[in-house]
Amino acid sequence: MKGILVLFVILLSTIVVSSQYIKYDYYNSADNACSQNPEYSVQYITNYCMNGTEFQCINQDRAFMIKYADNDCQTKLASLPLSLGVCQNGMTVNCGNDLTLQSNTFTELHFGDCSQSTEPIGASSYSLGLCLVEVIEPIASTISTCNSTTISTQVYRVNNFPTGNSATSATGSYSGWLTGSYTGRDLEGSTDPYCNSNNYASTVYDAYSVNYQCVDYGISYTCNPQ
Repeated sequence: MKGILVLFVILLSTIVVSSQYIKYDYYNSADNACSQNPEYSVQYITNYCMNGTEFQCINQDRAFMIKYADNDCQTKLASLPLSLGVCQNGMTVNCGNDLTLQSNTFTELHFGDCSQSTEPIGASSYSLGLCLVEVIEPIASTISTCNSTTISTQVYRVNNFPTGNSATSATGSYSGWLTGSYTGRDLEGSTDPYCNSNNYASTVYDAYSVNYQCVDYGISYTCNPQ
């Protein structure tokens, strides 16, 4: 889903890819204790320069976001410690040895130079069947589902910002991805004002593969509905 970016943590039916990643989980706007399943997650590969930002996981208890003065990560500005496993404003951060694609989500995978590494440099995962509200212009809401080959995302246009927490990517724009801000809303069918049929705009279709392949500086999709 190009232009619409922003993982339900369910301990069953996960797919893993071998590498080390830092993971941001964002929870429902009413769940400031982070006690339920997250609704949207972003994962970044560690020790990789992303437009002047790099993440490092020292161990399961210590991690840093390193900011540089240049996009090539040559001149360090600051090393910012990250609080791992702590719920802060409806968000948690953790380090893991693998990229985890949780059940009941679809994932947009982003790649760099495939000749250097075929593993994703980052991933944005979205809960299926949930009304997710984008809170940057142009304001839009989405509901996604997937079958055996295709992810279908219904796009709705809304005129007002939603209330509650929003989930904003940690690094800002990186080649046009992970730039969105979202807040999850439990799907209530046509009664949800942000995914109401009166605001329906279009449906976007993206083919996906469970056994995805690296795309040079490109995007691939996968879905894990179970």
